[in-house]
Amino acid sequence: MTKPLEGIRVLDLTQVLAGPFCCRIMGDMGADVIKVEQPGTGDPSRNFPPKYKDLESYYFLGLNGNKRSITLNFREDSAKETFYDLVKTADVMVENYRPSVPPRLGIDYDTIHKINPKMVYCSISGFGHEGAPDPNRPAFDTTIQASGGVMSVIGQPGQPPSTMGSPVGDLAGAYAALSGILAALVDRERNGEGRHVDISLLDTMLTLQAYIGQYYLLFGSEPGPLGSTHPTNVPVAALECKDGRWVQIQFANQPLYMQLANKLAEMYPDEYQDLPNDPRFATPGDRLKHKAEIIEFLGGVFSKKTADEWDSELGNQMPIARINTIAESFEFPSVVSRNMTPTVQHPTLGEYRVIGNPLKMGQEEEYRPAPGLGQHTDELLSELGYDGAKVQALKDSGAV
Repeated sequence: MTKPLEGIRVLDLTQVLAGPFCCRIMGDMGADVIKVEQPGTGDPSRNFPPKYKDLESYYFLGLNGNKRSITLNFREDSAKETFYDLVKTADVMVENYRPSVPPRLGIDYDTIHKINPKMVYCSISGFGHEGAPDPNRPAFDTTIQASGGVMSVIGQPGQPPSTMGSPVGDLAGAYAALSGILAALVDRERNGEGRHVDISLLDTMLTLQAYIGQYYLLFGSEPGPLGSTHPTNVPVAALECKDGRWVQIQFANQPLYMQLANKLAEMYPDEYQDLPNDPRFATPGDRLKHKAEIIEFLGGVFSKKTADEWDSELGNQMPIARINTIAESFEFPSVVSRNMTPTVQHPTLGEYRVIGNPLKMGQEEEYRPAPGLGQHTDELLSELGYDGAKVQALKDSGAV
């Protein structure tokens, strides 16, 4: 079976996380992704410590597989002309500069659209291009989490604000960009012309508020830090077990709660036979009113068994999960069986594992290692039809 994006060429002018991850997923799905980098330095994340085997940044290795790398110095006109030649061969371009930078470099949407009207051009920035009052304001994942309100609901009441442990701001932006690019490619099939996909990390962070944000918009109420709970669905909580490990439960509707109550009454008839009929917890509204009581009560119940015992007893029938470490998450049976930690073969590092592509479509999966800086420059220039003398001239001038 062919890969979903086979035959699509992507020019990846992005750095660090959101853009590189978006482009890596396209590479995983068969696109020919060409990472365009500055000679000598490349993507700054190439130098993020620590370096695996003291050679390559762990950060860069995970986000830039299934790509080829070419170096181009846009300060040189010949490099810019070479890039324009690449533009003529490509379907998608992704950049995550501040909005003021692409026009200065001559790689903005209007310029690229004139060269290749079919190009889908995606911009990923902190605050967006169109309509943003301060589009060039600096933004990184954690500052977007702060601006987007997400940090206000993370952590425990009375404690300092926390960020998410994973970079949700950048990752949400990456998936939004991917969605926009794929939609624009479909639209291009209909009208023959590309679009400018304008992704704001702040916009995507707001969408992650989901029901929390909608609750505020309708009722004007903010939940504050939620810990492991839910503002309106009860019981949802992390509960400590007999062995000191924790499980997360989410009995978010009436049938699920009754399933839990009946099961606990069956397991411990002497103690909990009346639980299914306890008036404090009879309806979702009752449980919300008695949120602290029911979570405290269940904390006592779950302290009777280990996390593995609860997971074994309830996990196949009810929404309960042991809280895994990162290492344990990679060994979760479905993670292993769905090839979510594939092994790649690197020319100097040997074998190492990466996080796989979550988009499963029955395609054959192939994972190539992240490229060296400019590793494919000569190859790509040859594909453009440049002869040896022209390639050497580009090198001598510092254009590549």
